[in-house]
Amino acid sequence: MLRVQLFGSGRIFDHAAEIKLPSRTWTLPLLAFLLVHRGELIPRSRLAFTLWPDEPEETALLNLRRNLHRLVKALPPVAGAQWVTLDGHSIAWNASVRFDLDVAEFERLRAEQATLEQAVALYAGDFLNEIDEDWVAAERERLRQLYLADLGSLIVAKRSRRAFAAAAQYAQQLLAADPWHEDALRQLMAVRYDSGDSAGALAAFDGFSRHLRAEMNVDPMPETLVLRDAVARGVAIPSALGESEFASKRTPDPSPFVGRSEELERLRNQWLRAARGNGSLAFVRGVAGIGKSRLVSELALITEAEGGRVIAGTTSLPERDPYQCLSMALRDALPLLAGTSLAPPLLAAVAVLVPELRAHRPDLPPLVRLDPQSERARLLDALAQALVALARPRPLLVILEDLHRAGAATVEGIAAIVPRLARSHILVVATYRREDAGRSHPLRALDHAAPPSAERVDVGPLNASEVALLVEALAPRETTSSSEFLASLSRRSEGNPLFVTELLRDAERAGPESHPVVPLSVGAMMTDRVA
Repeated sequence: MLRVQLFGSGRIFDHAAEIKLPSRTWTLPLLAFLLVHRGELIPRSRLAFTLWPDEPEETALLNLRRNLHRLVKALPPVAGAQWVTLDGHSIAWNASVRFDLDVAEFERLRAEQATLEQAVALYAGDFLNEIDEDWVAAERERLRQLYLADLGSLIVAKRSRRAFAAAAQYAQQLLAADPWHEDALRQLMAVRYDSGDSAGALAAFDGFSRHLRAEMNVDPMPETLVLRDAVARGVAIPSALGESEFASKRTPDPSPFVGRSEELERLRNQWLRAARGNGSLAFVRGVAGIGKSRLVSELALITEAEGGRVIAGTTSLPERDPYQCLSMALRDALPLLAGTSLAPPLLAAVAVLVPELRAHRPDLPPLVRLDPQSERARLLDALAQALVALARPRPLLVILEDLHRAGAATVEGIAAIVPRLARSHILVVATYRREDAGRSHPLRALDHAAPPSAERVDVGPLNASEVALLVEALAPRETTSSSEFLASLSRRSEGNPLFVTELLRDAERAGPESHPVVPLSVGAMMTDRVA
């Protein structure tokens, strides 16, 4: 059985025994070219010119004949066939004979997204990393980019499932392959922070920052500084949304992301339109605990992985001050905001809402006092221009949570800002509970008056099969996978993910390991806990 490994230095095996190629400097690239183009008829002249581009045609063809003879002689015999088929004009690798090729298996596995982990495990090093030829360099870079993209996809997938150790491992692999990949550093910092390792997140930043200054004499990107500040302060970061800004410790949702593929796809399509310069608005609506925050958190993960910027703010109960969600979003992006090319008077107007901005920009002028209506108009214009400025280097996702708690000033301010973003690379996503936004709530007017391009995503209950997937991820045991248990849990939770999680937790407490009992209702569960 012939086994060929082209990742790394390049090795060939006949069963377990390694084959030593004669004139390896030439026969290995020849073999690799034939394997990469397996099944193709390759003209001799093309192959000779590719491998010996600096030689005259006659010399290149002579080198091809000599090294092809050496290669064929070194390969093990195969019954009733040949590894290489020849005629007077062309050469081809015989793809009908069975053999193992790591590059082919890598591409096959990565095409099947479910086997992405197996695909990256095959990547034992860059393609023929000891061969310095133009065609090898091109193929090496192509495969390397696929590998890096796959690592990025795995990081996002593992973070989505809250598999923080695996996500950190893939982020470290990405940084090992590309030490200047700052997006991967941010992913590594985020997953360490999500797992409770703030010190590890800051250590990763410090090591990267020192290396960057020593080698390139530059500082990390503003996005990285924003993340570093969030970790140092122990507050929420954009990829883990929906937490109180007053929390001193972050406790990420341990449950995996289940269902919602259609809803996520609709939001992602809206994001792609915004990223192309068609700024827009999306509403995510649903009852408490149904998974609105988790859905937009998944969108934030995808946005970050694709190079976008994410800022997020929420509204407390009651709203602490007007425009709270906007001020929170901008406050967490202070280094980015201070570094924009926005005119100082506009930044000074933004500083009315985010006073901390003046510490980053002491050059900001004092504002001339105006009448209340004119001051409001100046503030809203400055906020709109600030968001547009943040989106110039990278498309921007602005997530505003719990708008049902916001007052009229905040909602009317958002209504005034959104139309000014129509030609920008910005998507504003607003989440709210419909049952808490009555007919007289200003949010209803904003929803009804939104442009036709706005997206409205209603997040409904999980179906029975999705509840089963959630239970399998949270408590994978035979007793919790029985049809009777799952039917009871699905019925009593009404498909609400928060209630599924809490009822499952109480079922495991209330019943023996062999027969967990689901509480009769969410109300009964809460009464027992209070008692």
